[in-house]
Amino acid sequence: MNDFVLISGGLVTAAAFGFVARLLKLPALIGFLAAGILLGNITAHFSQNLSLFSTLSQLGITLLLFLVGLEMDLKQLAHFSKTIILVSLFQITFSFLLVAGISLTLGFSSLESLFIGLALSFSSTIIAVKILSERQDLSSLHGKITIGILLVQDLVAITALILLNRPDQSFSFASILIVFIKAILLFGFTWLVSKKPLPFIFDRLANHPELLYVASLAWAFGLSALVSLPFIGFSIEIGGFLAGLSLASTSEHLQIASRIRPVRDLFLTLFFLSLGMHMQFNQFSTLLLPAIILSVIVLVGKTFLIASSMGFLGFRRRTAFLTGINLSQISEFSFIVIGIAASFRYADQSLVALIVLVGAITMIISAYLATNSNHIYIKIRFYLKFLEKDKTHESVWRPETFPENHTLLFGCDRVGRSLLPVLKDKTRPLLVVDANPKIVSQLIADGIPAAYGDTSDLELLEEINLEKSHMIISTVPDPQDNLLVLEKIKNLSPKPITIVVAEQPRQALRLYEAGADYVLIPRLLTGAYLARLLTSHEGRTYFAALREKQLNQLSQLQYIL
Repeated sequence: MNDFVLISGGLVTAAAFGFVARLLKLPALIGFLAAGILLGNITAHFSQNLSLFSTLSQLGITLLLFLVGLEMDLKQLAHFSKTIILVSLFQITFSFLLVAGISLTLGFSSLESLFIGLALSFSSTIIAVKILSERQDLSSLHGKITIGILLVQDLVAITALILLNRPDQSFSFASILIVFIKAILLFGFTWLVSKKPLPFIFDRLANHPELLYVASLAWAFGLSALVSLPFIGFSIEIGGFLAGLSLASTSEHLQIASRIRPVRDLFLTLFFLSLGMHMQFNQFSTLLLPAIILSVIVLVGKTFLIASSMGFLGFRRRTAFLTGINLSQISEFSFIVIGIAASFRYADQSLVALIVLVGAITMIISAYLATNSNHIYIKIRFYLKFLEKDKTHESVWRPETFPENHTLLFGCDRVGRSLLPVLKDKTRPLLVVDANPKIVSQLIADGIPAAYGDTSDLELLEEINLEKSHMIISTVPDPQDNLLVLEKIKNLSPKPITIVVAEQPRQALRLYEAGADYVLIPRLLTGAYLARLLTSHEGRTYFAALREKQLNQLSQLQYIL
């Protein structure tokens, strides 16, 4: 069977399994791993050609780290409080010690336990960001903290990868010192070329998209090949990260990233296929029990370590719990770390198979937990009181008293912000609730009563006098959150007027059944509004006036967009 047929068969199988995984609301990479396991076990052609897939998968990892470097804005660390850095380092350190200790008791050697502990200490950026994005929680406090912890984890993982690149396989002080000296020189070189040479070259390529794309790939693979030469001795993955980091400050970095992602995804598919092919069915009997034990440690241990440390540092139990759940899986870096360890013969293929199995288990379960984290929290919140201090950092985003007979606005992003001028002019008091602390602080600075929280925050719903509200307006598109509010007020008398938002007609019908007085469906309203405009106004002058009005509105919204 020739190489083309092997690769084509692998991609077709991966696409089919990835589609099934998405139907089951699982990450597609779980499907890719399953496809690799199947192909590696049912036909000798694939198991005998692992080197082909391993070579291609290296390209995917190089491009993954190229994008990590390209999108890593180290200036963000200045905006993260010391709290986030402390939580990150606490979680990584104790996860490493806990997993390594458990691995020793399971019969693994000291060196194997160290690599298992290291590999399982990181969380998945792909899964966490995807779930936060789907739930529209990226701008929430727990979303921002999650992203901050992931950035710190990426930096620690890159440092670990640098230390793993030891051609002499020695961990003496002298050899480690040499590695750090080489790393400092490489980072210095990256910093120098990122200042003048690379911006000069890529600025001139900006108007030639195809050439910009080819030049970006050439720089990523060229630098990767250079650093992997024997006299430097680093892996091609480190070269990919440095290549991306050197372009992060160019004005074209977003354009480059958008063009590289599809190619990265193609080769990453082959990477996960290759990982799956390393796992044989006859290994399940020996690996399943330790994989289950380690998966439980990851799922429960990471959540507890992150949540408890955040609670100790002054966050509310809800924020601490949601952040912990977001990060309760292992990372793509876990596979890279154990793969490099295997390539340097620090670990054997059975250890690679173990990490793959733990990855599959934790990613599947954590995806379900994170997707339903609000509902899980509601059920167990009384058991999490130990996580929260009497006074928390988030109390500064709560007013001392809540108004009565008020209009309550949930969500002050785009739709909600446009309602503010009208609601402020009403005679009834106004209270705005938003999950973005930046928006809340700006509203308070503007003299508008505001509270931090969201519609799924039961503690907040119990504090803000829902029973004394005259009108409740929710611009939050999550139907489950809006259903929770409707559930809380359905037995009130008198019942507040409720206006909520839905993205789909099916969701709107469900909200009406739950008791909503009116449901806004943006897609229908947009079409109806435009039709009304075209019916009564076709002159350029009218649209020029509308344009000026909208530009003024957009200028006021800049701080939240």
